[in-house]
Amino acid sequence: MIAKFLCGVMFVLFVMAVITGILGIWWYSVLFLTLALIIDVAYVLLVLSTIISAIPYFILGKRAGFKYYGIGLIPGLHNYIAFTLPHRKYDLGIFRTKNRKIIFWVWFVIDVLLYLSMDLMNIIIASSYNYKNSYYPERGLVDYLPENPIVLAIILFYVVFILCMLFLRTIFHWRKNYDLLKTYGFDNHAIWAPTANIFCPLVMIIFSYKFITHEPDYGYGGYYMPYTDAET
Repeated sequence: MIAKFLCGVMFVLFVMAVITGILGIWWYSVLFLTLALIIDVAYVLLVLSTIISAIPYFILGKRAGFKYYGIGLIPGLHNYIAFTLPHRKYDLGIFRTKNRKIIFWVWFVIDVLLYLSMDLMNIIIASSYNYKNSYYPERGLVDYLPENPIVLAIILFYVVFILCMLFLRTIFHWRKNYDLLKTYGFDNHAIWAPTANIFCPLVMIIFSYKFITHEPDYGYGGYYMPYTDAET
């Protein structure tokens, strides 16, 4: 989501730099180009941090005996190992299960719905506004939306839906990180670290590398055996 946003901003800035350069407005061209380069560096750092955050789960998955531990190197899919590695009940209060694989797939569906909703909302706003703007080019988006209650209602629905998905995604990640910290003996950090990670993802990246140097408690004598709902 952040990567897509940075790509869009970078593209717009680059286009503006080219246009202002053609028009001979060199100061603006240099400014837009400089900003585009800064965004480009931020994008590269984001990609690198995503890859770096996945590496520990490849190692942890291999040690734990995962059959397909190679997915730990795939950004995003490394969450499968992160969700299923702890040998403990996944407890969200109103929702509890011993089958942590289900939790991963629920999280995956939430993530897909989140991205699709954001893309669909952007398409609705852009297409409806462009259609109206072709007849009234002097009208802005702020003037347009109040006159189109259906479009406004759809946008508000998607905003609420996206906020709900973001909230659920955050809660799922918080509990996942809590269980990981408990599994690797960081009980004293199990509350504050997942909470701080919501605002600074670097927190759990650091802890994930610390996991490598600690002996985990998988349960059942120290070896990995995923919970299933059939177990008693």
